[in-house]
Amino acid sequence: MAEKLALVGIGKIARDQHIPAIENNPDWSLQAAVSRHASIDGLDNFETLDELLDRRPDITTISPGHSASASF
Repeated sequence: MAEKLALVGIGKIARDQHIPAIENNPDWSLQAAVSRHASIDGLDNFETLDELLDRRPDITTISPGHSASASF
């Protein structure tokens, strides 16, 4: 079964490289995105990491972009 994944930070590199790589790997299932200014069609999209964590506790892996930061 593929690991559920959320991607934090949706910019040009995410669209050009990360998303295609994830979609072409059967080990991963891209389920959600976190971005204040962008979204990915067909996924759950959130503006904050806290919102993602509250609404999608089933997602077990979060991949942050280089500029993303979080406090746990």
